[in-house]
Amino acid sequence: MPNSVLMSAILPTTAEARNIVQIPKFVDWRLTAADLVLRDALGEPLNEPLKAYGYSMDNKKLELGRIYHLFGPFGQHPISGEAMIRHDQTAQSDLGAHTINRQEIAGNAYITSKGKVMDAEYDNVHNSNGSWNLTVVAEHEFVVPEPTEAFDFEVIYWFGYYTPHGSQWKRIKSNAIMSFSGKLVGKDPASGRFIVDVIDYAFIEV
Repeated sequence: MPNSVLMSAILPTTAEARNIVQIPKFVDWRLTAADLVLRDALGEPLNEPLKAYGYSMDNKKLELGRIYHLFGPFGQHPISGEAMIRHDQTAQSDLGAHTINRQEIAGNAYITSKGKVMDAEYDNVHNSNGSWNLTVVAEHEFVVPEPTEAFDFEVIYWFGYYTPHGSQWKRIKSNAIMSFSGKLVGKDPASGRFIVDVIDYAFIEV
């Protein structure tokens, strides 16, 4: 399994799908602009532009002004910072053209991933009640389908209440491989990386 990120999210589209190749095949890649709804520092909805690469027939392509649930590999371009998801027509659900309450979907995209630890930091380690907070930066892989482009990108994982006990800390080090699950809640203003609130994790032996 590659060091990939899978995302399940409700996404409002902001443009019509367009063909990536000049003469598409019966089933081919199409690109649609959408909003990934995060939360800002005050907990309010924050619209993050996203590119949805869909592998579908023409009559199953995403349409402007509709709400979709999409599932597939997620990535962030390391230079432009753009969010991306790759999916096919079997991993999309049309939820309708109604106006959605963005407050309800903000910060609720679900992430499950496997990645290489690049950095780890603990806050409040001298707090006697054990309310430490672990932050991990992990590296992942993504492939843009057409034209093919592969790249690495990094995600910030906040552990909060799920911070491991001190006896596990020695396992969380550079180049360790871990899996993560959680909600994609925001974007770090300093680094531009996406932030995930962790609700589950595991160490992967290699």
